[in-house]
Amino acid sequence: MRQTDEKKPGIPQALEDAVLAKAGENWSVRRISDWLETDHGVSTSPATVARLIAKYRAERAATAKQVAREQLSRGLTSDLDRLEQIRAECERRASCCSDDKDWGRLIDLEVKVIDRKLHYAGVGPDTESVPTIVLEWPDAQTRDDDTDTAN
Repeated sequence: MRQTDEKKPGIPQALEDAVLAKAGENWSVRRISDWLETDHGVSTSPATVARLIAKYRAERAATAKQVAREQLSRGLTSDLDRLEQIRAECERRASCCSDDKDWGRLIDLEVKVIDRKLHYAGVGPDTESVPTIVLEWPDAQTRDDDTDTAN
């Protein structure tokens, strides 16, 4: 257990905005702590300053994310439609492709587009509801046979 002779007070609410402004000017927490003591007579630790800054960062991050989501949602439908067009074009080109390497690249691109759509739909890789995608790479002959039967 740590012993201290005197407990340092927290940062007065009236100075919180000034502390955040100093942090915004890239001042270190030690420098802000020293400034509080020298200019305002408030003795506080750099850890206390760091906690205050972290608290406000977390609050602002949530607000910033919400603003970004609202902005992105305005064009999401058209973006998803465009992703579907790209996916369909990849599928079309892959079905006509005779080179394994090119076919593989197109399928990889199609999978990336599908992953992006899932991400924006809220079921991206960071959620448990996303199925694992397993690709089986048919040889060129199998693809050619499938193309012939489709025509």
